[in-house]
Amino acid sequence: MSPTEPFRVLVADDEPMLLDSYRYVIDDLAPRRDRITELGDQLFGRSEDPANLEVELVCVRQGEPAVAQVMEGLRTGRPFGAAFLDVRMPPGISGLEAAKRIRELDGLISIVIVSGFTGVDAREITRDIPPADRLFFLAKPFQARELQQYVLSFSARHESDRKIREAEATRSRNLHQYCG
Repeated sequence: MSPTEPFRVLVADDEPMLLDSYRYVIDDLAPRRDRITELGDQLFGRSEDPANLEVELVCVRQGEPAVAQVMEGLRTGRPFGAAFLDVRMPPGISGLEAAKRIRELDGLISIVIVSGFTGVDAREITRDIPPADRLFFLAKPFQARELQQYVLSFSARHESDRKIREAEATRSRNLHQYCG
């Protein structure tokens, strides 16, 4: 992801009304663009204010399409930074199974397990879908600001990871040139 590309978020939930809620809440993070801001961007370059996050939201209603979206994103060099997966999405695979498959494809994506049920065992899921620092839980019904904070936090981490990978690649190239 370059600094000018949107942060990609995947949502899988079988309830159309909830998908609409995700869209509404995440779309509210979009930068407010006015003519003065556009002129400032042209003169001084675009600011990297994390509060002005551009998000590309992809919504699906089942686990299999969620896995397919992640696979396609990786194939095209446009990985998702976060996935919000409902635990239960009948008749297909569960959000937990989708999370396992997604984790096998992408070890860096932040995965949020979303559930309206209190019987979810966080320890068991964390053991099944490591690493723990990239796995989160969100209870339904969620609060708009809570969801927005997740997206803002994941975006910042995704950008930090990108910068670290670039620095490591540069260091490796320089070391290779220096050592012959």
